Amino acid sequence: MRKTIVTQQNAINEKNAIIKSNKKILPTPETRKLKKIDKFLKRIGPKLQKIMDHVFDTVIDDQSGTTIREEATDILKDSINNLKEQLKQKGLQNEEIIARINKLFAEADKERAAARKTRAESDQLEFMNLVRKLRMVLEAQKLMNFIDDDHEEIKKISTFIEVLKEILKD
Repeated sequence: MRKTIVTQQNAINEKNAIIKSNKKILPTPETRKLKKIDKFLKRIGPKLQKIMDHVFDTVIDDQSGTTIREEATDILKDSINNLKEQLKQKGLQNEEIIARINKLFAEADKERAAARKTRAESDQLEFMNLVRKLRMVLEAQKLMNFIDDDHEEIKKISTFIEVLKEILKD
């Protein structure tokens, strides 16, 4: 699993390096979409925080002046205290709770690993698509340069295309 993750991370790093070096040549729709989402989140984030603060500060009991935030804090404190009391109890019930917690942690770890694997596979596919697009652009450039009859540049582009072909084979 670690070997796969390291391999995928290396592929991601290579993809990012190619994207950075070729941003002017190949601005992908995905890149533009991610930039738009990032700008949107930066604009909307503080507004959402203000709205959430306003909602949490809403008074729900006029007589005592209690807010949603205070009620949520009280519920959380009560839940933690209840959990502490249960954990202080000895015996089968406590061991059963610990076993359930360990099982939940194991299931969560399994799900996280599956998600990382899926993400790595997705990133690898995205990288390979980017390599194919780049190769297509370079082939087009090679054909256009062939018309100009600049053999030195054609050799450089051909060498680079061969490297891309090797990447695609791996």
